[in-house]
Amino acid sequence: MRSVLDRQLHPAESTQTGIASRQAVLAAAQQLIQEQGYAGLSMRELARRSGLAKATIYHHFQDKRDVLLSVFEHDIRTVAERIAEAAATPGSHAQRLRAVIAAYFAIQVERRMVILNAIRETVGLEDQIWAIIRAHRDDLLRPIMSILQDAIAAGVARPVNVELAVMALFGMIHSFVTHRLLIDGNDFTAEMEEFVLEMFLHALHIPADRSAHATPAPVAPLHTTDTE
Repeated sequence: MRSVLDRQLHPAESTQTGIASRQAVLAAAQQLIQEQGYAGLSMRELARRSGLAKATIYHHFQDKRDVLLSVFEHDIRTVAERIAEAAATPGSHAQRLRAVIAAYFAIQVERRMVILNAIRETVGLEDQIWAIIRAHRDDLLRPIMSILQDAIAAGVARPVNVELAVMALFGMIHSFVTHRLLIDGNDFTAEMEEFVLEMFLHALHIPADRSAHATPAPVAPLHTTDTE
């Protein structure tokens, strides 16, 4: 059986019906993972939720791990699309970066169970996970790199390696995500988004656009157990 990336490069389902049925399975899988976690994902329940026969599901996916990888890849594509949309927001460089960071945090909230299961249930699938990330890496980085390149060209930001800067931004956000989801068990706040933005803008010497956003309240300590 072909891997997730093999099927992407050499689609087995070229008809509209085949594409629609695969999307129906992915939608049902995402819903199941959101509601019940990876443990609640089964081919029988996928068939019931998607309205497709189990044989049809097995035509698209070899097992539930294959489904999980496909859901992960679908989410990576969704993240890339939403980052690109946010990066295209009209406004200053700071406003566009704020839109990107807000969109990325919003995705983490929406897909928290998928993220948790991708972290917990991918033992033995590390090579496939990294292959998926590498395949979509440029799509994830390019829109933000473009903002930074524009800011540097305009003399708004100090010259830096824009690829490393974007990787550092993702690393900072992922640290928040991992800590809040796995350790605190809480959602994210607007203060966290603003904190990440302020740190990033300060590092690149990009002036914050206070006219477009109110001064944020102090960020609560990450170890707090209060309900957000």
